[in-house]
Amino acid sequence: MQSYTIYKVSEFLKDRHPYIPSRVERPLLDPEQVAVAYNERAIPKLADLLTYTDLTSQKRIETLQTLNELVSHQETKAEMIRHNIVLSATNLIADDNEEVRCQAAKLVGSLFFLDIGRSQFDMREGNYTIIQNLILDKVVKVRECVGWMLCRLSVHKDGIAMMYKSGTIIKIVEAFNKFSFLLIEDNYKFLFYLLDAMMNLSMYDFGIRHMLNKGLLKTFNTILSDKEFYYLKNLTDVIYEQMRELILNTLKNIVLIDEAKVEAMNEGLIETVSNFLNSTIEIERFTSSSFMMSMANNLDAKRKICNHFDKNGSRFETLEKLCVLLEDKNEDVKSNSILALKLLSQFPAGFLMIVDILHDKLKLLDEVNRILNHF
Repeated sequence: MQSYTIYKVSEFLKDRHPYIPSRVERPLLDPEQVAVAYNERAIPKLADLLTYTDLTSQKRIETLQTLNELVSHQETKAEMIRHNIVLSATNLIADDNEEVRCQAAKLVGSLFFLDIGRSQFDMREGNYTIIQNLILDKVVKVRECVGWMLCRLSVHKDGIAMMYKSGTIIKIVEAFNKFSFLLIEDNYKFLFYLLDAMMNLSMYDFGIRHMLNKGLLKTFNTILSDKEFYYLKNLTDVIYEQMRELILNTLKNIVLIDEAKVEAMNEGLIETVSNFLNSTIEIERFTSSSFMMSMANNLDAKRKICNHFDKNGSRFETLEKLCVLLEDKNEDVKSNSILALKLLSQFPAGFLMIVDILHDKLKLLDEVNRILNHF
């Protein structure tokens, strides 16, 4: 009778340690089983799913949602980028399913937080074509997600350089011009994302240049003046106020370059922005006075400001408002006003008008002198 058991023994490593992954890539056994992905294997498995062409739209949405839940961790972002999720998710931004497009855009936008994520996106020129097409997507929700993604990209200087190089800034301006007059009550969130991106773009001269002579300043003027009361009627006061704040912030940056000053003057923005110099909202007084300070560096703009009279044609409307700001409680607003008036006084007619307004306000003149000496 045999008193021992015979075991088959193998000297091969794969038999002794079957859990060590093979160096040769094995095919997915069941590509739709997301549930088997957990712990360290989760992201590689999910990355494989994004590239699986036969995956159903619902499974693809679930995969992207799972990745969007995981992407909040810094280490997870880096691992996703190592598995080329930026590239595969960008491809899905062009998917036929609108929810897939939304989730993919959110994921890519989150991965833009890291330098390596932006670099991976920039590796393929076609990625810009995909997002440029989606800026004008027919679905509002998709446009909002793509707008948020572009906003994330514009936070970084290298991201702005990428947008400039690829011509994406031009597409942003085109989309803003189009949707500013189309169902504004549905599109305002999308416009907010674009305005946030443009405000970031306006921090750099090369970002500004692609926004000029494209009708953007004309659109800004239409929104700020709102002569037809389109925005007041279709947006709440708070939302319209936020939109004005973003536009005025962007404008004060844009007009720092000479070419923008000329366009702003031609579009009638001096007259429109002057309406906010006596606003009850502090940020509007600050941004509008900053705008006037920049515009006052241009000779033609000086003439325009000095020749802006009130409706009766009897007083110097813009100059008087700037003089009133000399007593503003906000020191930055006051400084903007003083510097604007200093530049305007270099124009002979402007000097005479300012003297006419301030001739009986010696205390204000002392304050002006004090602040100018500080500068």
